[in-house]
Amino acid sequence: MGLPAEDLPRSGRPTSFKRKNLKRLQNAAINRIGVSQRKLGTKFGVAQSTIHYNLKKLGLKHYKRQKAPKYSENQVEQIPKMPKNEAPNVNIQHFHYRR
Repeated sequence: MGLPAEDLPRSGRPTSFKRKNLKRLQNAAINRIGVSQRKLGTKFGVAQSTIHYNLKKLGLKHYKRQKAPKYSENQVEQIPKMPKNEAPNVNIQHFHYRR
């Protein structure tokens, strides 16, 4: 086993996303409503797949934020009662990132 313990320099294509941008990406993604990976890609000048890869590398998970509608008291009385295991169908295009 004559291999050295240190990492040897690697050949291959360098990343298009620089390390200094990782912290900026993390700040831009966490706790922001309505920011998508496409918008972040445009902001940083890289592809959406590059943003996805780096968010995954940072340990951030993407999910669609869902908001419940605000009803008046009269409207609440008119809504038929749903079983607790059945969620209402809410389709709002907000994206949210969290660890």
